[in-house]
Amino acid sequence: MKKGVIIDIDLDSITLLTPDGDFVKTSNKGQSYLIGEEMEFTSPETLRKGRFSLRSSFTALNRGAILLVTLLIAIITSIAIPFIHDTKTYSYVSIDTESSLEMKLNSENNVIDMVPFNQAGAAVMDNLKEWKNTHIKDVAAMVIAEMNEQGYLETNEPLVIAAVINNEKDNESYDQLQSELLAVKSEIAEAEEVDMKVIYGTLTERKLAVENGTTVGLYKSSSQDEQEN
Repeated sequence: MKKGVIIDIDLDSITLLTPDGDFVKTSNKGQSYLIGEEMEFTSPETLRKGRFSLRSSFTALNRGAILLVTLLIAIITSIAIPFIHDTKTYSYVSIDTESSLEMKLNSENNVIDMVPFNQAGAAVMDNLKEWKNTHIKDVAAMVIAEMNEQGYLETNEPLVIAAVINNEKDNESYDQLQSELLAVKSEIAEAEEVDMKVIYGTLTERKLAVENGTTVGLYKSSSQDEQEN
């Protein structure tokens, strides 16, 4: 006869832990059993061999803790990712009338930075709210509305929106941004009853424009006017 400590009781069987550290199962004979009670048994079914020790208990606990921490990190990451904004500049968009502004856009065409190129541009920018990490179409609407409010659209000159892609070989980004700016022209500019033209420049043209203290939109517009004259 062997002895073991009862650790689980089912209708048909009883699971015991033997002094050797083995988990065994024996038949339930319908007697009165208590968890933790020592009992004798014969012909057991060995469930698992191995010494039961504090070390094995701590190992199991450590594995459980690691799994729990990993799960928590995964949950926190999945929640946080939508709120982490892409801060790399993928393109530049300028809006010019008498006021001049240039915006930097990320891969999702959200505005991540804005720079005024004259005092009128600074005055427009000062009155804009919640533009950062907002889509270019929405920011363009805010800028044009504020320019109109401050009287910068009351001229015979068209509103100029210019775009420059950082990676000029990225046709997909170019097409996507072009689509957004055409939507600005057809929906927002027409709603404000503003004559607007959209032009596209290169990084080289933008560099020359910045060196001359102006946006690529005004730089290209003035170059085109000179060529026409």
